[in-house]
Amino acid sequence: MAETRVKSLWRGCFNYAGEMHVLRCFAYSQEQAWFVLCRMLAKKKGIETRAVMSRFDRNWGQRQYSIELEIEYREVDECAAGS
Repeated sequence: MAETRVKSLWRGCFNYAGEMHVLRCFAYSQEQAWFVLCRMLAKKKGIETRAVMSRFDRNWGQRQYSIELEIEYREVDECAAGS
C-alpha cells in the first residue's frame, strides 16, 4: 500500500517562568511541532516568538520542555494500493 504523509498530533509541555503550559498542534515532524508550539505559546503570553524560541532552544533548553507524539496519522491511497 502506498502511504502519503499527513500531519500528526503533537503535545508540548512547557515550563515558562514556573507556569506549566500544555499545548497541542498538528505537524509533520517534532521540529515543526516545536516551532508551531513556540508560536502558540508566544501568542498566548503576548510576547515575541523569538523570545520563546530562545528560552526553549533545542540545544540547551531540553529540561524546560518536552514534545511528544500524541497521535500518529497515516493516510493510505486506496487507488494506488490497488494498482
